[in-house]
Amino acid sequence: SGKSTLAKALVQSGLFENSPVVLVEPFSGKVGKDAFSLWKNGKYDLWAKIVGKQHWTARNIVNTVYDRSIITAMVDVLYDKEKVRSILKAWEPFPDYLFYCKVSALEAYERNKKRSSKDEFDSLESLQEYELKYDEAVEFLKQETNIKVVELEATLSTQKNIEKVKEILQNGKCE
Repeated sequence: SGKSTLAKALVQSGLFENSPVVLVEPFSGKVGKDAFSLWKNGKYDLWAKIVGKQHWTARNIVNTVYDRSIITAMVDVLYDKEKVRSILKAWEPFPDYLFYCKVSALEAYERNKKRSSKDEFDSLESLQEYELKYDEAVEFLKQETNIKVVELEATLSTQKNIEKVKEILQNGKCE
């Protein structure tokens, strides 16, 4: 959906020129790399709790842009709402805004065909399944938390989405 591209571009956009900003990628760094083996072995809730507990905690001083976060942590355990609530607890304090890069399964499938690396998300069927899971996770967040979830249309240019993010962050209003 362009999450990584948008996150990196947002950090470099100049929006945060008067205050420090950090880009956090939960699959990188020592904790992320060590915890990733849990995720690969289907222990999604344990992975999510470890990454959530270790996420950047200097939020009162530093703006934090996450490339993946709470939604990614939730999608594979949605069948168990108590596990989801436990994961959410590990991710506190919550972000002020969560920008959800929305793309259809078909669009993601077409984009994936152009990639050189392959993974479990290359089939249209798995992408359709995850599209539903992500939408369900977003609805759960809207109902169960005070996180302001803002949908970004990932078929738009990175620059258009950055402009939307800037507008929301500067005006403090989301749709």
